Amino acid sequence: MLEVCGFHGKVPKLSFVRKYGASFNLAGELLVEAHVTAAVGDAIAATGRAPLWFTFVPVAGATPHYELYVEFTDPGTDPAALAAFADATRAAIGSYCNNWDAFQADGALGPLRVRQVRPGTYADTLARWEREGRSIGQIKNSHLVRERALLPCDPERDVCADAP
Repeated sequence: MLEVCGFHGKVPKLSFVRKYGASFNLAGELLVEAHVTAAVGDAIAATGRAPLWFTFVPVAGATPHYELYVEFTDPGTDPAALAAFADATRAAIGSYCNNWDAFQADGALGPLRVRQVRPGTYADTLARWEREGRSIGQIKNSHLVRERALLPCDPERDVCADAP
């Protein structure tokens, strides 16, 4: 998506804002990829845990919610460290996404579910994609995707821990 950021004479100057489709609105919160990136960045700063990759996925249902899938650069699966990262992400997302906290408080939007992916998953996925003939250099991970099928993991197989 583009936005007009000024003019050169009568010709508009355009700037890139985000990829089309990198936003969701499950309950009125209007979450965009930049919110996700900023909130996870805050969680990294607060906890010192560095993700190799991370992605939010919207989950529709009686109480819609989001899931955060994350593979850390360290191989640890310490429940306390995962809980701290999850809490820091949950605390931060509301400061970037308008009305997130209000929709959570009234129950229209369920709590963020944070799911740690086993170490090595992304490397395995890249190797599989390369065998399938994909150009690995052209892969750009999104931090917000529309469905689990677009994740670089299989949630049923690759999740090794869920944050409380």
